[in-house]
Amino acid sequence: MGNSWLIAQYLFPVFKNNTVLKYFKCFLLITAFSAFIAKSSWANLLHHKLIEVNQSIAEPENSNLAFSNLVNEIPNFLSVGQLFNLEEIENKFKETFTNQNTLSEIPFWLYGTWEGTTQTQDFHFNYASQKSSYNLIKLQLESYDVIGDIKASDGRIFSIVMPNLIGLVGVNNKAREYQLILWEKREIKGFQKFSTHDLAIRIQVDPISEKILHIYQLESIKIYTPNFQTHKIITQGWLKSFDITGNPVSLSHSIIEKSLLKKHELVNLAEIKKLPLGGNNENKFDF
Repeated sequence: MGNSWLIAQYLFPVFKNNTVLKYFKCFLLITAFSAFIAKSSWANLLHHKLIEVNQSIAEPENSNLAFSNLVNEIPNFLSVGQLFNLEEIENKFKETFTNQNTLSEIPFWLYGTWEGTTQTQDFHFNYASQKSSYNLIKLQLESYDVIGDIKASDGRIFSIVMPNLIGLVGVNNKAREYQLILWEKREIKGFQKFSTHDLAIRIQVDPISEKILHIYQLESIKIYTPNFQTHKIITQGWLKSFDITGNPVSLSHSIIEKSLLKKHELVNLAEIKKLPLGGNNENKFDF
């Protein structure tokens, strides 16, 4: 209290001089502005640090899961405007590509029919504009994954990977969207992690005219992890889209939490011999 009173007694006569008062006000403004600049610089630094951290979202954590820089062009027998004939397109792909059906082991916790209701996108990059967005976008969705096809006598569970087979992946009032997987890789990573990496052609079809509206390619990397307490799985997905010429269009990252609906029935091992699987699966998996 005493010090404040002495300072006030000293400053009061000084501030009677208007020139001194103006200079003092200028000093306060400069000090405040400097503090604002310093704070802004700190905020910018923090912003850039956050971007550096978030850029790790754009690439999967495992270096073995790397995206393609470019992909092949869409085959010339598939073009926008033509009538969509599912069987004809499938047959032409089978003639063009030699990928065979194979078996892929999955972890026990991934087996089941799963429902996803909310997707959170936290990163998007546009190759044309070279702009990134880190806004959180929550999308309501209704997606179902049926994972697991065959159970071996030792308890292991396998899925059948079937490239060159067209499947319906989306429907709305504007278009139906189909997917044809060109190739797919799967890998169990330890006890609580499973990854998939695939490249597919996506075809959007007009529901009235049955003509193809849009064609693009989609490279997908997904990492699944379980939550044993809630009986849910977390799916981190990286999606990189390419145009018909094979050039990249966009890259995004999103997270989907999926709930277990049921444990569906699996095919027994005896039925596997009836399937046209490529490679020496029986020796490979040693059932």
